[in-house]
Amino acid sequence: MSERSRILQNVEANKSNMFHNGVQSATNYVQHAIENSAEYTEDATQNLVNNVMKQNQTK
Repeated sequence: MSERSRILQNVEANKSNMFHNGVQSATNYVQHAIENSAEYTEDATQNLVNNVMKQNQTK
């Protein structure tokens, strides 16, 4: 395997890992916000979480 193709493979792996880490961080934040909603101020994410929880309760 050439050095160039190894570098390109590493770049793709790093992009994939960064995406996965971002998704995992967002999931953790939202899960924590749902579980501990009293601790959070009313920001846009909390409003979204609250709306989803209300929709699920009415179904």
